[in-house]
Amino acid sequence: KKTPGFTVNIHITGLKTATKVILEQQINKSWEKLDSVMLQDGKGTITGNIKSPEMYYLTITKFNIHIPFWLENSKISVTAGLNSFKHPVVKGSKAQREYEAYQDSIQTFYQQEKPFIANIRKAEADNNPKKAEVFRKEYYKIDNQRIEYTFEFAKRHNKSVVSSYLVMKNCYLTSLGKLDSLTNCFDTT
Repeated sequence: KKTPGFTVNIHITGLKTATKVILEQQINKSWEKLDSVMLQDGKGTITGNIKSPEMYYLTITKFNIHIPFWLENSKISVTAGLNSFKHPVVKGSKAQREYEAYQDSIQTFYQQEKPFIANIRKAEADNNPKKAEVFRKEYYKIDNQRIEYTFEFAKRHNKSVVSSYLVMKNCYLTSLGKLDSLTNCFDTT
């Protein structure tokens, strides 16, 4: 019995020339190609099969662009514009929806950090390391709250593959004991 696979319909609006797009994954800081397609009028389709949902990228080397999205065995559409590669619209992936929900939920932390980042840069430009350090400490307080929130999010969503991804991406920020308690709460069924 053949397992149903994935179909990724790609549409890059405003792209008129034939352009190659590579479906790849970053593993240990190197890129591993899964497939590719030549877009015609900005459109193309890639099909295949993967074992479980994972973060993949549509890479357009012509523009040095990597569009991240969650690939899983379903019908997925990825739409982006020539001027909006950083904000693609991805539909058809449950893991993508879960990841976007997480991203939306942490925006408050990023908004709180912005003024501190600006103040750190200004203090450094003014050659005032003491003032920069004061702002840096405040920034780290908020960033630590975001990290704790991320780990709590992973616990609350213990059946989602996105949670294990988030813990893996942030594992260097916590102790081994905390990491064990996080991974032990994952539902592996």
